[in-house]
Amino acid sequence: MVHPTGNSTPGLTESVSAQGGAPHGTCVTTRANSISKPLVFTVKRQASETFGPPKVLEAQPDGSLRPYDARNGATVEVTYDSMNASDRIDVRVIGHNAAASYQSDPENGDGSGTKQFTVPAHVIGANQGKEPEVLYAVSRGEETPKLSLPLMLKVGTLSNTRLPVPGVPQAEDGTLDLSSFSGDAEVQIEPWPLIGEGQRYWIKLSGTLENGAAHSFYAAQNLAVTAPEVANGLSKAAERSELLKLKHGTPLKVEVRVAFDQGSNESAAREFPILELIVMIYPKGRENWSTATQQRFSIGRPNNFPSGITAELMTHKPSTYYTGIYTDPTTRIHGLMISGISTVKIIFPNPIKNFSAAEVANEGKTNSIQYFNNNQLLFEQTSPPTPDLTPVPFCYSAPDGHYITHLLLIGKHSTQGGYWVNDLEWR
Repeated sequence: MVHPTGNSTPGLTESVSAQGGAPHGTCVTTRANSISKPLVFTVKRQASETFGPPKVLEAQPDGSLRPYDARNGATVEVTYDSMNASDRIDVRVIGHNAAASYQSDPENGDGSGTKQFTVPAHVIGANQGKEPEVLYAVSRGEETPKLSLPLMLKVGTLSNTRLPVPGVPQAEDGTLDLSSFSGDAEVQIEPWPLIGEGQRYWIKLSGTLENGAAHSFYAAQNLAVTAPEVANGLSKAAERSELLKLKHGTPLKVEVRVAFDQGSNESAAREFPILELIVMIYPKGRENWSTATQQRFSIGRPNNFPSGITAELMTHKPSTYYTGIYTDPTTRIHGLMISGISTVKIIFPNPIKNFSAAEVANEGKTNSIQYFNNNQLLFEQTSPPTPDLTPVPFCYSAPDGHYITHLLLIGKHSTQGGYWVNDLEWR
């Protein structure tokens, strides 16, 4: 007679015992009422039960998964009572496309009744904002694999704070100065969470042309992430010929988009944080008149200096007053002096945005500086610093939409006095 030692449920392993005794009507040759010891053995039933859904250990109690929590992969735990070491189990993710789907290699079960598998991080990345099915299959012998009930996993999206900002190593303090290096600029992006081989990416740079029109070009367009890039990140050239088309001193945006699910639609790809730079086409310039040779300017004759700027006396009254590079005998200031009623035109070697002088000494309230753009139009006028012969720094930045091609230093004095300008810098 066989007695199950536990509840008898189809498909589960059961431990049972058997006891042997004499059947009714049978002659017994041993001692009266002799009963053998119980024999305990195991009965394996067929895998016909229903397998419950798996668990994802990184998921929240409500069944949602924050992608960053699975940056090293998602742990799928399979548990069922009848698991044994001969079972062959694989885990599957059914997503909206091939990149978002996954099937593990089959592994043997575990006598503990629990087995863990790791779904690669890039599969989780491909399912951002989606709800894939997570399930497993059990194979026993020659039987057809039996699928478990699915877990509907609600996958969130990575926050922007988890995504890297692109970098340009040739840029410094927010400025990409093309005069400071030769060749192309380089756009770099560190490996991002959930990166995977085959993901598609775009690197676009956007700026403004000389005529004010918008201009964009790509350092990379619809390329697939390679195995080395998974480990090292991206590094792509931004062509110098394209950068040189941009207007000096204007903003340059570097944008990166990644299709985690390997899609080819740029607009649907995830946008990374944007890098914003100022592109500078022309080099810095400097003219230090404090060491220049003394010389008197003549009306209408350009005076060229080593930095590439030109100073030209436009008007001058009275003619006996001195305008030019000069050392004042009283203050010992040496630099460009403008005296009487005079105008000196300073022409820069290229359009500039910022202009400064380390020393400006002003001896009159009516002196002024006029700024002209590349259309030869006056767009602003300022006055030198406080009327005093003590040299002080002076700086000026052109407003948006304007660049300085030349300026006029205007002195209005009835005496030999005027103002001095020295140690110019521009950009």
